[in-house]
Amino acid sequence: LILWLAGRRVGGDLEESEPLRWVSGIAPRPLLIIHGENDPYVSVEDARRLYDRAGQPKELWIAPGAGHRRVDEVYPDEYRDRVVGFFDRYLAGTADGAQRPGEHRERWASAGMSHGTSDTGLGVSRCSVCLARGRVAL
Repeated sequence: LILWLAGRRVGGDLEESEPLRWVSGIAPRPLLIIHGENDPYVSVEDARRLYDRAGQPKELWIAPGAGHRRVDEVYPDEYRDRVVGFFDRYLAGTADGAQRPGEHRERWASAGMSHGTSDTGLGVSRCSVCLARGRVAL
């Protein structure tokens, strides 16, 4: 009953937004999961289950000591390096060189991150709730 009522409140079926139901369909698009070890809302085990169910390519970073949506605050340099490295590995361009490797590094440096999607236009999401809403997950 609670799930049904909550679904009516947000205008959809909450069970349909369960990431474990659809994460395997993201492949062959790359997926980066960054999770705070001390997240009080989403367990590390949930992040690992999501990672295990996802297809390749995929990466997982469990950040020690970080809470929900706080990894970038606890590890700002490593967070940036991991995300930019992910972009460099998987979004660095096409075979015809339309985008040069490292271009995401420049875009990231000039853009501020906020909850939800960033102003970079890269569809960056920092929260598994946003992942459940179908945004690109990081």
